[in-house]
Amino acid sequence: MIADENQKLDQAFDRLRRRTTVYDRLGVLQRLVDYWHGPIRPEDGMSDAEIGGMALPLPLRWWYRWAGKRREVMSRQNVLFAPRGYLHNDPSLAVKDGRLHFYIENQGVYQWATLPGGDDPPVFGRYARRGRWVRENTTLSQHLILTCLFEAVMCHGKYNASIAWLEEEKFAEIVRQVPPLAIPPWRWLDTRFFVKNGVFMLAAENGVGKPYGGKRARSGEKRYYSVQVAAKTEAPLQFLKPLVGDNWDYVTF
Repeated sequence: MIADENQKLDQAFDRLRRRTTVYDRLGVLQRLVDYWHGPIRPEDGMSDAEIGGMALPLPLRWWYRWAGKRREVMSRQNVLFAPRGYLHNDPSLAVKDGRLHFYIENQGVYQWATLPGGDDPPVFGRYARRGRWVRENTTLSQHLILTCLFEAVMCHGKYNASIAWLEEEKFAEIVRQVPPLAIPPWRWLDTRFFVKNGVFMLAAENGVGKPYGGKRARSGEKRYYSVQVAAKTEAPLQFLKPLVGDNWDYVTF
């Protein structure tokens, strides 16, 4: 059963390698949410009254109407903003200087915004709630897919492993089994996303001298990667066992 689910999800992600519409991408997101969280019920969506009269781009309005009350899907680690007035404890959607602020890293280190309207507008990001906004390489629908993947790996995988300093050679071995998703990485830490056969991975190249900082490795310098891997079941992670050693920070399989 789970093998069939893995195959169907891989087929959905493979569609992203071809030309897609915003509805195609939202269909991939729907498949991903169903995989990790089970079927979404009608009562999991927000009514138009709960969303309020705020102008929203299509992917966000679609999300709130479909599964907006399932906060754990998008907001267990970082925070997807709620419509104004819906929640008192979480940040609310707000338009500032022409940009709709909609998602933030849990300690406020990085923030994302988009445009207030449109079928699938671009996403912008900046560090520490200040400085200039820089356009990301993703559209809003792509960002929501990555958000769901990020939350799944960080919070929902029963079987997982992580390492802050993985040698380039071992990282390459993993990537041969779990290729990159056909969506550009986040600018935040240059976070890249990988999926295959029920294995989900986040990875970022460490800067020279310390994790998540410093200069990128130059030609000839050894590269290291910060890696987090997760799966719903143990079986897909068996290929990883020969690569896991005492230097790994956390392993649950």
